[in-house]
Amino acid sequence: MLKAAGHAHPINLAGGCGDSRLFPAEDYRKVVQATLRRDSVAALEYGDNAGYFPLRSTIAQILVSQGIPAGPENLLITAGSQQAIALVTQLLLRPGDAVLTESPTYAIALDLFRALGLKIVGAPVDEYGLQVEKLEQLLQQHHPKLLYTLPNFQNPSGPA
Repeated sequence: MLKAAGHAHPINLAGGCGDSRLFPAEDYRKVVQATLRRDSVAALEYGDNAGYFPLRSTIAQILVSQGIPAGPENLLITAGSQQAIALVTQLLLRPGDAVLTESPTYAIALDLFRALGLKIVGAPVDEYGLQVEKLEQLLQQHHPKLLYTLPNFQNPSGPA
């Protein structure tokens, strides 16, 4: 549609992906080569179900340095936000439970909440993000089991 309207290089954001021309392909190539040199074919395997152990160890060390007792065995690295959201909601919520979300919010999270039979309650956002002054009334009215918020980048509306 944008091409038909005269835009020479439209960027399709429908799938939630940015402009692939901005992807640092050369940096990615270097990282893949370095990883294959270091780990050989093990880099191509699924690996530990909890995530890459050196990454979990490093995160645990950072947490400990901040006064949070944690070890690699306490951490789970997910393949992305959607996997993390799915794990949390499936473990902690039951059909009919209320979820308080920013409105608007990440559409695929909403799809997941609907598929799990959760009651979605929208909370307003402004240019600074979630309007926290409106939370008390929503919490008292709906008793949500989960608050789904994006603290540093509002999806789909952009930076807050």
